[in-house]
Amino acid sequence: MKDNSHIIKYLNEYVKMPEPRYAVMLKGDWGCGKTYFIKTQIESWSKKSKTKSDDITLKPIYVSLYGLSNTTEVTDKIRNVLNPFLTSKGIKIAKKIIFGTIATTFKIDLNSDKDNERSLSFDLDSLNLLDIKSDKIKGEKILIFDDLERCKIPLDILFGYINNFIEHKQCKVILISNEQKIEEKEIEKGNEDKDINSNKITYKDFKEKLIGQTFEISPDYEKVIKCFLSEIKNSSLQNNFNIINDVFITSKINNLRILRQCFYDFQRLEELINKDIKKKTNYNDFIKELICYFIIFYCEYKSGNHNIRTFQELKISNSGNSILDKNEIHKDENKYSYIINKYNLNDSHNILRGKIIIYFIENGTLDIETLNQYLLQNVYFAYSDQSPQKLLKNYNLLSNIQFDEIYKEVLSIFENKKYDNIYQLLDVCGIFLSLKEDKIISYNKNDIVKIAKDNIDLMISKNNEFDNRNLFDIYYLCSDTPEFIEISSYYEKKIKEKTIKNWKQFLKDYFENLDDDKCNNIFDKMRGESPFERLKYEFTPIFYPIDVKKFAIRINELSNKSKNQLNNYLKIRYSLSNNYQISSYHIGDLDALNKLMIILDKKIKLSKSIDKYVLNNLIKTINKAIEKIKPNPNQPADNSNVFWE
Repeated sequence: MKDNSHIIKYLNEYVKMPEPRYAVMLKGDWGCGKTYFIKTQIESWSKKSKTKSDDITLKPIYVSLYGLSNTTEVTDKIRNVLNPFLTSKGIKIAKKIIFGTIATTFKIDLNSDKDNERSLSFDLDSLNLLDIKSDKIKGEKILIFDDLERCKIPLDILFGYINNFIEHKQCKVILISNEQKIEEKEIEKGNEDKDINSNKITYKDFKEKLIGQTFEISPDYEKVIKCFLSEIKNSSLQNNFNIINDVFITSKINNLRILRQCFYDFQRLEELINKDIKKKTNYNDFIKELICYFIIFYCEYKSGNHNIRTFQELKISNSGNSILDKNEIHKDENKYSYIINKYNLNDSHNILRGKIIIYFIENGTLDIETLNQYLLQNVYFAYSDQSPQKLLKNYNLLSNIQFDEIYKEVLSIFENKKYDNIYQLLDVCGIFLSLKEDKIISYNKNDIVKIAKDNIDLMISKNNEFDNRNLFDIYYLCSDTPEFIEISSYYEKKIKEKTIKNWKQFLKDYFENLDDDKCNNIFDKMRGESPFERLKYEFTPIFYPIDVKKFAIRINELSNKSKNQLNNYLKIRYSLSNNYQISSYHIGDLDALNKLMIILDKKIKLSKSIDKYVLNNLIKTINKAIEKIKPNPNQPADNSNVFWE
């Protein structure tokens, strides 16, 4: 990386010149640290300025031209910097200067009382401080105009405006820009108004007539990153400066603005991690890796590389199911392989998957509970610090004696089917399959599959609630092997069976034991989450699994108020008051509703008065629902969402 010391030396000499009559240009790509560089210089120049009690000491004036469309806006920004010099002590000094030198220039009546003296700051244009020549006004008249390429003022007008400060006010002017963007803008405009105004100034003219020296800023990443970290005051970031610096340089993004924003967003992400996780002894090791991957995904994504979504994804994709562009993936993975190997990092799946980081980048937040549950399953927190399974997963780091001892312990747990967490069970299966692939153990793969399935059966029989996360949100060894896929598929199949069983049991218990209290809460109950991955009961065929005869008996025993409540629910469920389309889960109710109609038709013959009237209304609603649900013989049946059979 180049040194900017020659630029600093030149600028220090330039600002001391009595009348340079030209401006200096500092150029560089967006985010390379131009603004940081010049603000560091401003701070340095300001510290050197010492003010005596009877002097006004000017300090460098910094103005961003970003979005400004006329010179009045620029002048207002300059005045905002100068105005403080015309308050309290400064205004008295200015008054003395005006009396002794250029009182007539300002056309102010100073022969009045103290009230006029107090109002002087309103009558005196602070911009004229740049015109006054007096020993009482110290400091260099330095004007710095940043973001030249983002300025909307036409170049010919801007040229005249800036040149006035150089030629007539003897100011030292420093311009800061991304010169490439200015030139690109001119090329885009082409010759569209060449015929209208052939005398219009070009950037080349602007530069030749106004700028005497141009320097390109070379970013001092180490210095700027340290400055950012001191500003944000996040101990996790501050303690990992080396890896941050290495990752950013490796990324070749070269945009310090993105990195600075990355630090603030990382701080927000870390605030979502609960205190219990932060207290774990290996949290510092975990956070180092999270910082690394967060910077990789953040800087790449923010700079336009949306292919970074697939970074390391092939390693957790099932065989034959990947539709990812391997060439693009390898391009990014090769780019960061040096960093990953240098710091001996786990894959991002073991820390926080890239798709989760990108979701946070896009949406600015994550569900706190889901995030912390996920983190507890990663390589650092899923096991205790000295967990045999964690040690065995890194078997290449063990000695023969260590391996034999640890393998024996983990195998005993596996063979005795003591796993009650599917992620840990899949993890150990992946380890054993990997050991078998590497010819370290002779254990039969079919035996691994059989024992895993038996453990799954035992696990599911003991539990009614299951984690709905994708099994492959976590990284496993050998996850693309036929044996591993067979084990994970078996678990998913068994979970579906258990889920359907739980779903059926809930609906049977509810409708076959329906009473006035239950009917009063029917809307809330049916809008509750079913076992189907947070799918509400009302989006399932609620009458499909029930014994219709028992349901009919319970309906007959309901009060008329409750029958009306049930009637209202059915009208809403089947959208009888509008033309909303019927879904496949509605069709699943059809057989039960037909049977219920037959039974209730017999019941109504035994009813009288109000009871008969209310029951008849319910039967009419059921009949309308049946007519609406009946499949159209001209349309093929939609079985895409049939999960209950």
